[in-house]
Parts: sequence; structure tokens; C-alpha cells
Amino acid sequence: MANEISAKKLMINTSNCLYTSQFCEENIWHLCQQICADGNFTQSEVIFLSNTNKQIAVYSQQAVPAHQAIIWDYHVILKTNYQNKTVIFDFDSRLSFPCLINDYLSNSLPAHIPSQFKTQFRHISAELYLTHFFSDRSHMINLIDKTKFPPYAPILSNHKNNLKLLHLIDFNCPNQGTRISNNLI
Repeated sequence: MANEISAKKLMINTSNCLYTSQFCEENIWHLCQQICADGNFTQSEVIFLSNTNKQIAVYSQQAVPAHQAIIWDYHVILKTNYQNKTVIFDFDSRLSFPCLINDYLSNSLPAHIPSQFKTQFRHISAELYLTHFFSDRSHMINLIDKTKFPPYAPILSNHKNNLKLLHLIDFNCPNQGTRISNNLI
């Protein structure tokens, strides 16, 4: 792709990124730490993808064969601007890392998705996410073996107004400092 932006050019070494399958919210939190430390990035937002049914169809994900959708209850990505281009970081995508936003939308969230699986977006500034996000990983207990949990400590914010994972993925629940929309842009 002529418009592809390489992670190397963005000074992101993906081999040095923390990643654990099925913990996209933590993977993105750690990536935010790397990206927000670089002054070249502006208007970074963590985006929770879900809907009130907690069933969204996402294409171009590594967990399924190419050209098939996976149904996630939620998924978390990072949207940021770099050199006047909006890019998406999605650790679980088959697309480039990062990917231009229009490529991400057309390949991962195409318009033909049935309405019950359409994605809504919860936007959170990366700064707010870094300081207030809280996940004790309780949502994964008894769902996966403990050996598949991340090898590092959970993200446990000490702020009074934590952004608790279970509240962030509940699109019926408002969260201070976040907004829900039908548009990624």
C-alpha cells in the first residue's frame, strides 16, 4: 500500500510492545505509555469497540481466517494522529501496525455488517486512560486458564474516579470523561 505507515517510521518497535492474547485493553494501555511519551503524537484516543448487545463483528482479525469476521464482546484499539494522518493501532489485526484509519474502517468494520453486530465506539483520551484505567482481570477468571493471563501485574489505578473495565464495556453505562458514538472518526 502506498499510504501505509510503518511502525518503524513511527518509532514503535512492535517486538518491544507488551502483548497478551485476549487482553486488548491492557495491550493498548501499555502501548499508550510508549506512544504518549513521544511528542510527535497528538489527540491520541483509546477506542473501545462494542455495542449494547456486546456482540460486534470485526474483520481482518488474526483469530479467524482471512475475510471472515469474529464476534467480539468488545475490542480495544488506539487512534492517534501522526504527521497529519490518523492511524489505528490494533494488535490483533491482520492489517499493518499501525494502519491508516480509512483502511482500518473499510477492512475491519465494513458497511455491510448486519445491524445487530454494528460497532459503537467509546472514545477516551489516552491521557485519561493512562491515569484512570482499572482492571483487576476478574472478567477473565474461569474463562481462560490462569497460565494465559499476562505475566505482569494488573492495571490498578489509585484514582477515586477509576475507569473500570466492566463499566467501559457496558455501552448502557455512561462514564465521565468518555463519549459513545457511532463513528470512529
